[in-house]
Amino acid sequence: MTPQLQNVFIAGGVGNIGFATSELFAERGYNVIAADIADERAELLTRQPRMSYLHMDFTDYKSIKDGFESISDQYKTLTHVVWAAGWTHPGEIGKNIEELDQQTIEDSVKLNLMGPMYLMSSAIPLMKGTHDRSITLVSSVDAIIGYDYPIYSATKAGLLGLATGSLRELGKKGIRINNVLPGTVPNEKTRTQNSPEWFEKLEASTTVGRLGVGQDIAAAIYFLATHTWMAGAQLVVDGGEAVKGKE
Repeated sequence: MTPQLQNVFIAGGVGNIGFATSELFAERGYNVIAADIADERAELLTRQPRMSYLHMDFTDYKSIKDGFESISDQYKTLTHVVWAAGWTHPGEIGKNIEELDQQTIEDSVKLNLMGPMYLMSSAIPLMKGTHDRSITLVSSVDAIIGYDYPIYSATKAGLLGLATGSLRELGKKGIRINNVLPGTVPNEKTRTQNSPEWFEKLEASTTVGRLGVGQDIAAAIYFLATHTWMAGAQLVVDGGEAVKGKE
């Protein structure tokens, strides 16, 4: 099936990684449905060909269900699904786990882990056909090395379990599932939450001498989504952070 006949859903589609991924799939000829709650950034997508925007709150089960009903009515099927949403809760920054309140923990788990679970339960019924189909979950290198944020790291590690636990059953449906584990990819929000010195320290922890950009991760997502032999992969794309270690 040619890309022009295939629809790609990208959760967090107007964020740094999500937007770069939306652009890449659209450039390669796919129809892209980018979903997010950042409606003020929707124009960045809708003014480009083959890209559409859908408001969807990934902490709200009904919002996700209603959104996929709309997708079903308009697009009928999905070929590739990408989870690129999630965050480090501001309430977790600079605190140890014993200092975190209940709301911070629950908010983090609800978006970063329950969100992709809700998403998969709604998206999979639309992933029909005999052609190659895939789900790619954006986790984090923090899932395997950890760095100061225990709740964030735990939720991102949960995405690895979500993929491996779903692998066999999805395979029976002809759907592949993989994880991308990005290193540090600064965005507008994280730059306001952290000092320049913090980013300099992280940059020094890489072996390539720079932090990531959205396009670095988008290329990895596209590779996993479209390479028909990739299933159950946990692809680290971090400029060498995991090897060198965060000090």
